[in-house]
Amino acid sequence: MVRTGLLYLSCLLCTACALDFSLETKVIGNPSSVTEDVLPVGNFPMGAGDVKFKALAFFAILSNGNYLISDNYDPNCPLRSVTTTFTTITCFAVTDLMRVKVDSAGHVFAINANLEKIYKFDQDGNLLLSFGSPGTTNGLLSLPTDIDVDSSGNIYVLDRGLAPRIIKYDSSGNFLRTIGTYSPNGINGPQDFGIPESIAISASDYVFVGDFSAHLLTYDPSGNFVSRIKITNPVNFFFNTMMYDNSTSNFYANDLANTQTLKFNASGTILTQYDPTDLASAPSQSSKVGSELWVAEGNRLAVYSDTGTFLRETKNQGGLGVVTQLAMGPNYHFYFGSEDGYVKEYTYDGHFVRSLMTYAYISGLAVDPESGAIFISDAVNGTVTRYDADGTNPTVIASGGTGAADVSYPMGLLFKDGVLYVADAVHLRIQKFKADGTHLGSFGDTSGPGQMSAYPSHVAIDAQGRFVIATYSGGIYRYSAQETFIDSFGTHGSFGVESEINTPAGIVTDKDSNVYLLDAVDNKILKFDSNGNFVGKLGRPACGAPDCLDAPSGLIIDKWDNLYFADGNNGRISKFKTDGTVQSQ
Repeated sequence: MVRTGLLYLSCLLCTACALDFSLETKVIGNPSSVTEDVLPVGNFPMGAGDVKFKALAFFAILSNGNYLISDNYDPNCPLRSVTTTFTTITCFAVTDLMRVKVDSAGHVFAINANLEKIYKFDQDGNLLLSFGSPGTTNGLLSLPTDIDVDSSGNIYVLDRGLAPRIIKYDSSGNFLRTIGTYSPNGINGPQDFGIPESIAISASDYVFVGDFSAHLLTYDPSGNFVSRIKITNPVNFFFNTMMYDNSTSNFYANDLANTQTLKFNASGTILTQYDPTDLASAPSQSSKVGSELWVAEGNRLAVYSDTGTFLRETKNQGGLGVVTQLAMGPNYHFYFGSEDGYVKEYTYDGHFVRSLMTYAYISGLAVDPESGAIFISDAVNGTVTRYDADGTNPTVIASGGTGAADVSYPMGLLFKDGVLYVADAVHLRIQKFKADGTHLGSFGDTSGPGQMSAYPSHVAIDAQGRFVIATYSGGIYRYSAQETFIDSFGTHGSFGVESEINTPAGIVTDKDSNVYLLDAVDNKILKFDSNGNFVGKLGRPACGAPDCLDAPSGLIIDKWDNLYFADGNNGRISKFKTDGTVQSQ
């Protein structure tokens, strides 16, 4: 998970009303036509290049040219069709996904292991057939783990329950026969299953079963046992998944436990052992695409030559995962930190543009709306770094120390009117720099009634030109445009108290100088009026609904007073309108 520094600093430094805010869900237009009502919500995982590989378990090319993929870490859409640029087309209605196969006609077969059920879809995601129920007698399923289809459309299901077997159904899901034998006392003959793990069917309808510890069993089209062979080297190999290539009569098998993929012939002789050092993570499934082998490997889709040479990969960094911090740049583009350690750029309507620089730690993010220059603060390493608009030419403009231009635990950033403002937490001040990194000075009282003793975390400038500063444990400070202390308001309090601040993660002001403070731990946005009076809150703790926040950070506001923030563990950029009516909780 990406670290933002909010909780880290909290540890290091050791019922009112609620607003009925409305959610904006519109996504339309282009930058030249952006008006008050059209800047979109960013539930970005459905934008272009939206798929984020975490545990890629299946890949196939459909007959219409689109891809079919499944991801074990995607509970909302575990099986989906996508374009060749990995934009989601359709989510298939299946959960608890165990295994997927696609037949020669483009039908998609999926196993729901929890319900002991088999589903058949067309390539557009329409359900054509479902069958199966739990049990151990003929036709019933106790632990279905793999599936394949023969040339007549008959369906074969590998059932690894109390009595492992292959169950054959006709194309309508009617039981036909069982294949294979099992002895609870161990393997008594070559025809007996040990622990069958995978199944593949040839164009001539021979059935191949990958069994525990590198054994391949073959059955003829009538289900009669033909042979059992041992795959030579390596000794420890498990047939987690297997594919049969009809054009060469060779097999491709994937072994998750030992992180290896093998190609072998019908005699069990290994032809290619893919170099484990080339494998990014546990290979879960292979597809033959022309002369290439495409392997689903956790967080990437890897492509190899048929002789085992690694050729290329697709990690598709357009997906989000956990997100942190947020800034708006030229053309209303959004910038934020993502789980894979890149700063991402997205269009205002939620389409992936590019992955920019990598970072180890990000506690603040700002973008020059004119030049597109990007600024990142790193609280742990004590630096503020400027990048060109394309993410190159990093220049450290501030680093650790006790000098006038130095920073210590820099947190939130604000870029406004050509000036970069840095919340210099440990030095108890706000630092100012030009866009090129030239130091302009700092402010923050160190004595008297305006003493900034609560470690500033974020800064904003209201419509009256006043500086509004969120602090750890000290509420909100306000300074005049001349940088003199005016007042403070807001109370640092305990977890769950609606009107109190726990851990600030961003602060902004609207056109009426109302103040909005994002709280990362209490998962809420607090609203104060221009006089500092608490008005209400937006959002609620993590619950999965659109208005539920989970470790948010990076609050920003557009010129129409719409609020945006990186909704951390929810993996999205969320937008809320602020014109709700006050009502009781």
